[in-house]
Amino acid sequence: MHTYRKNRIKTFVSVFLHFRQILVAENSPNINKLIHSGAVEEYCLDLLPATEAKQFENEMEGSVELQNVVSEFRRRLSAQKKSKDLEAVWKKLEKKIPFDVAPVSQLIVPVLSRFTDLNQIRKDIEGITIPDSEENIVMVPFRRVLDFEQLLVRVLKFVPEETHSDLLESFFILEGSCTCRIGDKRVDMEVGHFLEIPLHVPHSVAVTSEKPVLAILQRATIY
Repeated sequence: MHTYRKNRIKTFVSVFLHFRQILVAENSPNINKLIHSGAVEEYCLDLLPATEAKQFENEMEGSVELQNVVSEFRRRLSAQKKSKDLEAVWKKLEKKIPFDVAPVSQLIVPVLSRFTDLNQIRKDIEGITIPDSEENIVMVPFRRVLDFEQLLVRVLKFVPEETHSDLLESFFILEGSCTCRIGDKRVDMEVGHFLEIPLHVPHSVAVTSEKPVLAILQRATIY
């Protein structure tokens, strides 16, 4: 893998894990929508297509608040690049990960949130299909960036109870409906709904629709 691509992956992971919640703390709903969509980090990392980058710049011209968010993001990004600790961790990871192997398609799909547009996401993942199978759960990974991955998931009946201490999970429903149990809490999910799963809490999913649930699952490993 070329050095440029390695640096983009390294930077994206560090930003995703450390900066997002800091940036959304004191901004307006409209700006937070852009932050949650992944547009800020993708703009700063030169991952947006040219037309979308231009649209983002037009938004930024009319918003001092957004300009401040981008400036703060870039400041933190610059500091993170200079981190000796990050460099040490990266060198260790380089030895363990076969970068020349591409097991997933690496589509550039924004990090999903409750602000995600259903129709846009459906367009983004066009071409990804779930293989025919009678298995209860089938997963197709389509993006993996070291500690962060996105998968297209089909569930026929249920997801058994599980608990994570180092894995942040969230999912976005594309088809069907289900009930998610998170500890003592019940959450009914339908098409277009997004849910984040907290660490250290038992959770399970039961399909409530006649047809299977189709969802995008996001996972981020926390150290």
